[in-house]
Amino acid sequence: MRRTAVLAAAAAASVISVGLISPAAQAAAPTPTVVGTVSCADEGTIRLATSIDADRTAKAVARVSGVTTKRWLGEVVAGVDDTLDMSVGDAAESTKQFTAHHGAFTAAATRADASSANAVALFMSSNLRSTCSALVVQAGTQYLVGDATMTGGLAVAAGTRAAVDASITAERHHRYRATFTVAGAGRTQHLAREKTAKRKGVLDIVERHVKRLARFSKVSLTVTDLTDRKTQPLTYSIGR
Repeated sequence: MRRTAVLAAAAAASVISVGLISPAAQAAAPTPTVVGTVSCADEGTIRLATSIDADRTAKAVARVSGVTTKRWLGEVVAGVDDTLDMSVGDAAESTKQFTAHHGAFTAAATRADASSANAVALFMSSNLRSTCSALVVQAGTQYLVGDATMTGGLAVAAGTRAAVDASITAERHHRYRATFTVAGAGRTQHLAREKTAKRKGVLDIVERHVKRLARFSKVSLTVTDLTDRKTQPLTYSIGR
C-alpha cells in the first residue's frame, strides 16, 4: 500500500500532465533546483526546496515558518516517482516529530538512484488542528507547486505555450482574483485575472501567452476570494 504523500504527489503529476504539461516535456531532464512555497492550511508557510545531482541523488528540504503550534508530526519524501512504493509500516517509521522554535522548524530527506527531483512534505500539528504540506513537481519546462492534498496550487508552463495556472477549490458563485507576479529577464510582470465559479469544486484561472516566461526566475501567485473578504488569501510561488 502506498503512503499518503506518494499518492498525493502522483495525483498531482497526473493533474498537471492533463492540463499544461505535454508528453515531450515530461520526458525532459529535470533542472537542478526548484523551490516552492505554499500557504499552510491554518497559519504559516512551508518552503520546499528540491534538487537532484549528477549521481541521481535527490534531496528535499522543507521549512515551516510563521506557526504558533510548537509540536508537529510529519515527513519529507525526496525523489518521488512511480517506483516509490512503501508499506504502511515503512510510512509509520519515516514519520518524525518536530519542535518549532520561534515559530519554525526544518526537515530534510534524500533518495539515491532517483529519476526526478520531485518531492512532497506533509506535517500535522500534535493537537491535530493544523496541517502544513507542499509538493513540487517538475517535468522539463513545466512546474507545479501546491499543497499535498491538491486543493490548490500554481502551475507554470514555461515552454512554447507559455501559461500560468491558478488552481483552487472554489465555492459556488464566488468570484476569485488570481494575481501572478513573474520575475526574471526584463521587467517584472504583474498579471491579474478574475473568474466566477459556476459550481463548488476545482476552479482553474489561466493566463496564457505570458511574455518571457521561459526565462523566469520566480513566479508568485495570490488568490483572493472577492465574494468572502474574510477568507485568507492563498499564496504560492515557484523559483529556480
